Amino acid sequence: MQRQRESASEGESSLEGESSSEGGLEEGELIGDRYYRKQVEGGGGRNALFEDSPYFQELKTGAVSAFKETYLQFFNSLVTPSEAAAVFCWATVGGSNSMFHPPHTHKNSRLSLVYYPTFPPSASPLTLMDKRGGMHGTLDVRPNPGDMVVFPSWVQHYVAPCETGEEPRVSWSCNLPGEWEDTADMNLEL
Repeated sequence: MQRQRESASEGESSLEGESSSEGGLEEGELIGDRYYRKQVEGGGGRNALFEDSPYFQELKTGAVSAFKETYLQFFNSLVTPSEAAAVFCWATVGGSNSMFHPPHTHKNSRLSLVYYPTFPPSASPLTLMDKRGGMHGTLDVRPNPGDMVVFPSWVQHYVAPCETGEEPRVSWSCNLPGEWEDTADMNLEL
């Protein structure tokens, strides 16, 4: 895992829905899942809501730089211009109720990154879990606003439910496309 500081803005929320009323959520659907789909609908592989924003472009440039640095440092290899152009980013905003993002991985990606423009003191950490072989390491990351956390996309991760109070928990996630096997031997030291 690697941490860096950057700058950017914007967001999503992950609250579980209970109704299927018009415009509402289907039972069990997460607001975050719906918001993610809204960001990519009609985008043709790009973020349809934010792609033209200069703030989004600044975020994406910072993410590409972090991916290049990490890949060079850990694998002594370069990220190609076509791979850099394929980096995909999306926003998440946790509201004043509970914020939850269940355990998951990012398939079809080598590295993932989370950037935190805000991180309230009451917010739950990002929990990373290395479940390879007998390792089973876990790391709770409590970022500072402006931190960027980079990790292999095969690492299972989640955000536990919490109350964030008045200040939202905002994060941007980005993926460097590729195969998990490219980063499977990365020593995480969790």
